[in-house]
Amino acid sequence: LFRSEIAIPTEEIAGLMATSVQHDSITLDAGKLNINPVKLYDSGTELYSMYEMLFQVAGGLGSEMRPTMADADRGEFGGYDHEAGSNVYTFYINDNIYDHDGNHFTASDAAFSFEKTREGGQVSGWDVVESWEAADDTTLVMTCARELTGKGELENIVLRCFMFTEKGYNDHNLTEEECGTGPYRLASFESGAHVKMEKYPDYWQTDTAKMQRGQYATVDNITVQYIVEDAQKVAALQTSTTNLSQNVPPAYIEQIRGEGFAMAKLPGNDVSYLECNMSENSVLSGDLNLRLAIFYAIASADAATIMGSASNNPVYTLGCPVFPDYNPDWETWDNYQTSAGNLTLAKEYLGKSSYNGEELVILCTSEKCAQFIQQVLQNIGVACKISKQSPTIITDILAAGTDWDLYVNSGVRASDYVANLWSHVMNGSAFVGGTTEGRYDNAEYQQLLKNCMQLGATQEDMDAFWQATVDNALVEGLYSPVTYIAYHGDEVSSLWLNDKSIFLPGAFVYTK
Repeated sequence: LFRSEIAIPTEEIAGLMATSVQHDSITLDAGKLNINPVKLYDSGTELYSMYEMLFQVAGGLGSEMRPTMADADRGEFGGYDHEAGSNVYTFYINDNIYDHDGNHFTASDAAFSFEKTREGGQVSGWDVVESWEAADDTTLVMTCARELTGKGELENIVLRCFMFTEKGYNDHNLTEEECGTGPYRLASFESGAHVKMEKYPDYWQTDTAKMQRGQYATVDNITVQYIVEDAQKVAALQTSTTNLSQNVPPAYIEQIRGEGFAMAKLPGNDVSYLECNMSENSVLSGDLNLRLAIFYAIASADAATIMGSASNNPVYTLGCPVFPDYNPDWETWDNYQTSAGNLTLAKEYLGKSSYNGEELVILCTSEKCAQFIQQVLQNIGVACKISKQSPTIITDILAAGTDWDLYVNSGVRASDYVANLWSHVMNGSAFVGGTTEGRYDNAEYQQLLKNCMQLGATQEDMDAFWQATVDNALVEGLYSPVTYIAYHGDEVSSLWLNDKSIFLPGAFVYTK
């Protein structure tokens, strides 16, 4: 329903969107509201409807960039040029873009948008950029400290910055007002209540042959209603106060499905995991058999069930299938990650280990999954206790490598590629002492990870790193959260969301 439709070729998008009637209005719920374009990490339907970026992606995470505000007719790569080995990237801007105040958008405004977003402090991986400069009204030059050779490095910059004119920014308080270039403009905003938007009649892009799906406006009015409480979400849907719920509470999924609403399951790009302390302070570090005993005892399917099978999928690597560099063959490899909780094998490894009854410490921020792990390990004869700490304290404990043996991350480790997710946990350059988060210090292992993170990474590179991870029993993926969407299927035949899992109702196909 989602990824395949996002990937529709540009030349076919117009045909699909022509099948939609022009719908009057749609309302969807949201757990946060934000109309400030420099607050990227707080962005939702409202920002992506009123503001645009130079590019969008065709098929979700990791797929090709397609020009939106960038000029598709210029540049070797459709909107931009780059010479291999160079640290310079040249972007071309359409010359017919105007914001909702009628201000002409130029390359200097694009440079201004990048700088203001960087000042906003909600960017990651932008330290590599030295400057953005306008060569002329339609040409933007980005100079970096080095060539961007890592997976997603370029996309993380040009697909993660909303564009606005300098005049629009200076004329408005963009935390309360709006001055974007998108197909919708702000009708009203009440903080903590709603954002209402209306179709902008003078939207700059009128060439359907060049329009990406997120640039359409097939509904005249969009309301994003702030609703956090679970029962209120469900009641709003049932009474048609909202037409779409972006995150149906797990306890209500079967009820909503039984009432005839269309339902869709949206997998996430984050993974929770169990990690071993590989520093000399833990008995686990020098005992591979003990680590294998622990990991074979734990089944990811059981962990997903404990955390709520309606809202979590088991995983078979430190990753999940939504990533473009995920290898489904990993799910067939014979290791603890694909084992369904082999207690017999776990006890065999425990018998071969040097374990002598030491009490292991399970570090966590939330006890639910840790309690499950504690019970399983006690069942095979491993003593353990739980140490629940705040995220800030956990960072210090992990860095010190003391007072913990197992770390349960039941929060979010998300990214756009499996390799980048691995990097969040295993990249020694990101942690104190140059080791992994779990204090594993091995130069060869770090080189395997670097190979995976390059644009030219092969499947052999990816396989080699994951094999080294399970061979050394460093970490075990547990589960990946999923989200259920409910909507009035008699009104919508095709939903659409962008690569950040943001719904854009203007790009829906409506039946009435």
